Amino acid sequence: MASSSESGCFDCVDADPHDANRTNVPGGILGLSLARRKVETSPTDERALEKHQVPRLQLSGTNEWQSLEIVQALRRVVAANRDPPRRADLLPFLIASYRSRSAKAILLVAFGLVLPATIAAWVAQGQDAIRLLLLVFFGGFLVLLWLVPSFPARRARRAAQRGVLAAGEIVEVHYRGPGDRTTVDATANGLARGSRRVCHPKGEFTEKFASDALWARSLEPGTGMWLLVDPIRPKVLFDLGPMTRSNAIGEDSGAPKSASQ
Repeated sequence: MASSSESGCFDCVDADPHDANRTNVPGGILGLSLARRKVETSPTDERALEKHQVPRLQLSGTNEWQSLEIVQALRRVVAANRDPPRRADLLPFLIASYRSRSAKAILLVAFGLVLPATIAAWVAQGQDAIRLLLLVFFGGFLVLLWLVPSFPARRARRAAQRGVLAAGEIVEVHYRGPGDRTTVDATANGLARGSRRVCHPKGEFTEKFASDALWARSLEPGTGMWLLVDPIRPKVLFDLGPMTRSNAIGEDSGAPKSASQ
């Protein structure tokens, strides 16, 4: 995939060039100048955020269980082979997913609540039909909880196999600090929501995003992002983190350069 400077992606100006509040992208990687703002919000500010609209808006599912462990496993695969298709085994992603904070919370519920209920249904006395119904219900729920962490692992594996490494840039972001209960990881990392531009092989698009990743607090307008995108559709498959020197991916193989460099 050509770098953003070669493809001309983001070579546009959406703000008045004479605007004193205009912020330029560090290093000029994305060649984009925008009037940007970062807002620390409270839960009551979510209504205003929902009204935010940008041209060619795409809705993103990138807040769906993108734990640090899974992202690290993805980065290792992409660093070894920048261009898809890539070889990606499922086992490393399963291990990463089951080690995540979200998986541990789910397994705690499974072992702490559902398993005792399943055992109680097994040993309970009463009508056989009722016992069987309770056993099937709690037993099925227990199996489902055990399997839940495997779903994001499989999704990450598919992204590793076919996702195209692309550049993105934060346009607007609203951050809610640690203690947010939207997701398990948000309780520790906080939650960042906003919009970003994505340099897709088929053309630039803008989407809403949400991130409860470890780097959520550091996101601000102009931050460059590493993204894995669908090769055909305008869709982000996974966030791989901000473009920083310590977070470089495949620089020697021609990947887009970091915005901070």
